[in-house]
Amino acid sequence: MRIRSIEAFISAYSGRSMTHASLKLNLSQPALTKMIQTLEAELGIKLFIRGARGIEPTMHAEAFFPRANRILAELNAAQAEFAALAGGNTGRLRVGSDSYVAAEMLPNAVTDVLQSVPDLKIEIVTGTSDHLATAIENGDLDFFVTSVSRSVDLTDLVTITILQEQYCVVARSNHPLTSSNHVTLADMTEYPWINIGDNFASTSNIVPIFEQMGIKLPKKIVETDSISYLVAHLLRSDSLSYQPRRLLETAGLAALNIVDAPGSLGQFKVVAAHRKDKPLSPEAKLLLQRLAV
Repeated sequence: MRIRSIEAFISAYSGRSMTHASLKLNLSQPALTKMIQTLEAELGIKLFIRGARGIEPTMHAEAFFPRANRILAELNAAQAEFAALAGGNTGRLRVGSDSYVAAEMLPNAVTDVLQSVPDLKIEIVTGTSDHLATAIENGDLDFFVTSVSRSVDLTDLVTITILQEQYCVVARSNHPLTSSNHVTLADMTEYPWINIGDNFASTSNIVPIFEQMGIKLPKKIVETDSISYLVAHLLRSDSLSYQPRRLLETAGLAALNIVDAPGSLGQFKVVAAHRKDKPLSPEAKLLLQRLAV
């Protein structure tokens, strides 16, 4: 199976046109058609059906497309790494992260790794856990590091626990509730909330606690994927947020003393995840060791 044949398939599939694909790859249309026919013969399937408006992918093509993208991404990554090794460089890491880990944990770890491996190239990509999981399945990342929420399914990936600590409800230090030693869950629903993620009801781990106590969820919710915005918003408003205790290291923030929560507010857990068919490189393992410090 040749790289150019896979590129030909991806281009034809994406544009639904042999003409556009041949122009994009600087090939004649007969040459492109032959490449795809050869690929079909190797796979033993039909990839496209010709129609009046171009070509339509078969169900086999639909199934093969994400795999073809991963194959091409792996080959491109390998070529880049071989080129780096030939030039005396160690290579590069493509690391995904949610906004919290990117802001609070990665900077020190990346700095430490670059002191040990100065020629290493590190690319940091931020996004939600769902987006990062898709990126790693497509071969766009070596691994990603994320805080675990109820909506994230990592069962098809290898996961390594980096950090565990307690959650708390955070507000600005001069918030009306921070001076009280008797804050209830119901008290907190009277204030607006800000959440990391795109759906408070399905992603926030504090939601089951409200539900267990029979208390309606807060109505005013601001959702963001930026930890820096979340902190700025908390410092400038009466909003509350369910966050790991280490966020209290930020000046001007405090934890509420909640008296009727049923036990602990839960564990904040950060994990690294990578594909089962792609073991971590020594540089990746070094970065994870620095993150766990």
